[in-house]
Amino acid sequence: MRANLEPIPANKYRLLKVDKEAEIRPFVDSHPGVTYERGACYYQLGARAQVQSNKEVIVVEKDTDRAYTGDAARSLLFGTGIQGAVSVKAGNNPKLEVYVQSRSVNRKLKPKTRLLIML
Repeated sequence: MRANLEPIPANKYRLLKVDKEAEIRPFVDSHPGVTYERGACYYQLGARAQVQSNKEVIVVEKDTDRAYTGDAARSLLFGTGIQGAVSVKAGNNPKLEVYVQSRSVNRKLKPKTRLLIML
C-alpha cells in the first residue's frame, strides 16, 4: 500500500500537538509562523467519526512523521468505490495516524491529538 501513497514534502506541512480541547481557528492562530486557512487543516482521527467522502485524507507514519495523501490514503479509510459519508475509526494500522480535512472554523480539537497544517 505504501508504494501507492503520494508523499507530501516535509516543508509543505507542519504537525502541532494539541494539549487541551480548543477551537481550530484560535488554536492555529496562536502558533507563530502559521495562520488559519479554511481547508488547510487536518485533524487527527480519534474515535469513530462520520467523514464525508469529499474530504481529503492524509496518513502520517508515527515513527517518522512523514505524511502521505492520494487515492491510496483514501482507500485506507473508505475502501474503493464508496460514496457519501462513511463512519470510520482510527487504529486499524498501529504504524499510521489518520488526518481528515476540516473546513470548519470552529471545530473542536481533542486533547492528546495533533493537527496537521498544510503550509
